[in-house]
Amino acid sequence: MVKPPVSKGQQVKLTITDLTHEGEGVGRYQGFTLFVPGALPGEEVRAVVTEVKTNFGRAALERVDRYTSARVTPVCRRYDQCGGCQLQHFHYRDQLAWKRAFVQNTLKRIGGIEMEVKPVLGMDRPWNYRNKVQFHVDTWRGKRQLGFYVPGTHRLVPVEDCYLLPEQFRDLIAYFNAILENYSLIKQVWLRRSFAYGDLMVVITTRGPKLDKLPEQIIGHFAAVKSVAVVGPQNQVIAVSGEQHIKEKIGNLDFLISPLSFFQVNPVQTEVLYSKVREYAALEGEEVLWDLYCGTGTIGLFLADRCQELIGIEVVASAVADAEKNARLNRIPNAVFYRGKTEDLLPKLWKDTRENVVILDPPRRGCHKRLLESILCFLPERIVYVSCNPATLARDLKILAGAYRICEVQPVDMFPHTGHIECLVSLKRKHSE
Repeated sequence: MVKPPVSKGQQVKLTITDLTHEGEGVGRYQGFTLFVPGALPGEEVRAVVTEVKTNFGRAALERVDRYTSARVTPVCRRYDQCGGCQLQHFHYRDQLAWKRAFVQNTLKRIGGIEMEVKPVLGMDRPWNYRNKVQFHVDTWRGKRQLGFYVPGTHRLVPVEDCYLLPEQFRDLIAYFNAILENYSLIKQVWLRRSFAYGDLMVVITTRGPKLDKLPEQIIGHFAAVKSVAVVGPQNQVIAVSGEQHIKEKIGNLDFLISPLSFFQVNPVQTEVLYSKVREYAALEGEEVLWDLYCGTGTIGLFLADRCQELIGIEVVASAVADAEKNARLNRIPNAVFYRGKTEDLLPKLWKDTRENVVILDPPRRGCHKRLLESILCFLPERIVYVSCNPATLARDLKILAGAYRICEVQPVDMFPHTGHIECLVSLKRKHSE
């Protein structure tokens, strides 16, 4: 085994050539890869090695000897501590260019797919876009506070404000920071906001049920807070004060958001994403639309007026229940949702007699192999793949590429100032063309 050419505590000079998907600068010292948080491509830096593994290491940025013109001053004074976003020091224009290149390179490296990726659909104003945040409660300088944990630790970084969150959250953060000393059972506080209606939901996780009259006090103190839920040690909702849900709007549809339900955290870009899905699906009214890994049904319901029948499959029972509620709320009669593993249910439910279009929106780990095998057996006319992980997307597209033509890859920036990127892929069956 070749010994790494660096040791912990050693200072090194590096030229940064790329970023990782987590936003760390990538440099090489005598051919050995070092990841440097805070460094940007094109920069020459000095860094101190903090960790050495067999094939790579990490180093702390000490100083920049040559800056890139893409470097900007972060707006957040806690930016270098909390880890909630990784790219505030990178001009937003350059973030989008890097994300496009990252997707293109990942498809080629993992999937063997060489094609031009479309420019990333970014935001005109990439701030204050999150409709949900989850704060930890811990001690900072002798006082219980809301905050985020430093990545890889349980060391709290207190939060008075965050530039990714709605300004409406500020007063709630200050309110909790003022009262937390009196509530030792509170573990976390989640805040949710409807961008369309301005309503707020507060979710409090506790080590026990006793919160006295705090939920009612919060509703009385903040007119915009319509719901306060208390979640117990088993991650179950044990009490709700006020309304059971708040509503968000995507396009012309309303969607119910319950305390524990999943919902896209960037509603502005969600509509951009779903509109592109609708374009790629190219529905004409007679198709069966399959929304696989459908969650609370939002994508399928957004397209339901353009298909004959919508069939959603999701393994999480509460998500299926929310999908059914959303269908009723919007008076969508042609939608049906099934609970179960997508790879198990699709072969049982498939309808060969009609034209079929499939939406794939899997978790970060990508599609189950058996599901891809079923798709290659049934061969729907069109597939729209929605991915939050370019690596597993590339792996799955490599499997599908024998039977499908990859028509277009469109990244959408759902999480500005982070290393995350969402991708849409349009696939058409080869022999149908």
